[in-house]
Amino acid sequence: MTLGDRALVLLVMAIWGFNYAFAKLGLLELPPFSLLAIRFFLVGVLAVPFARTPRRHLPRLFGLSVVFGTLHFGLVYLGLTRVDAATGAVLVQLQVPFAAILSFLLLRERPGWSWLGGASLAFLGALLLLGEPRTSANRGHAFLIVLSAVMWAVSYLQLKGMQKPGPLDSFSINAWMSLLSAPQLLALSLVFEHGQLRALRMMSALGWVSLAYQVLCVGLLAYVIWYRLIVKYPVSTTSPFTLTIPVLSSMAGALLLGEPITGRFVVGAGVTLAGVGLLLRGSKGPVKRVVPTEQRIGT
Repeated sequence: MTLGDRALVLLVMAIWGFNYAFAKLGLLELPPFSLLAIRFFLVGVLAVPFARTPRRHLPRLFGLSVVFGTLHFGLVYLGLTRVDAATGAVLVQLQVPFAAILSFLLLRERPGWSWLGGASLAFLGALLLLGEPRTSANRGHAFLIVLSAVMWAVSYLQLKGMQKPGPLDSFSINAWMSLLSAPQLLALSLVFEHGQLRALRMMSALGWVSLAYQVLCVGLLAYVIWYRLIVKYPVSTTSPFTLTIPVLSSMAGALLLGEPITGRFVVGAGVTLAGVGLLLRGSKGPVKRVVPTEQRIGT
């Protein structure tokens, strides 16, 4: 990998890592479903004109929008209303062992010892994080993020089936998933949230910066760069960089939100990421190919 491309990879990781803190800033001003509905609508409107629109994929894209766009991201944002950005970023990484488990149960993909060891480490680290004082006080919201990781694992299986009617590139998947998720999230907002219009009118400059960051930097810029990089380089080259995202999220939480970084968090996060890294390194099957390239759809 050239020095310039390495810098681009680190830029993308920084954008995604800081997104957890920017999302929390947005959640201070808008309810989670409202914020997500606006974000996905804007990303979809801006991206769909440049995406492929094969009609045969639309039913699968709609299913993906329900599981990934609405359930996965809805649960992440609900959890982030009470959970630190850094903790949320680490717990989301459980999507990798959950994907391995579902692949074993439903696709009969046999995991090796590295998978078993990696999954055990990842879940052990998550238990340490759930026992951390700040997280234990909001354990219910932390479990929402864990559940969001399960939804991501289900969407992984959907992505595998997405290629059956014919290949569809990641940019197009991201664009259509965003546009199709927006009305679902709007419906949830109308049912479960209130005061959205007033909150939107009262949004501060920081709130608008948060929304712009999630749409322009995360949903568009970072994804365009990442898509070009994963086409240019093998997964074995790009995937290790994704493990820097929780580290960067911790830095962002400390810098932007004043979130403390405790010793127990460092240990729990380290054990979790070590397990995820072992899973990615030891996988020889589809999980390794899909996780690093697809897990950042609309992050």
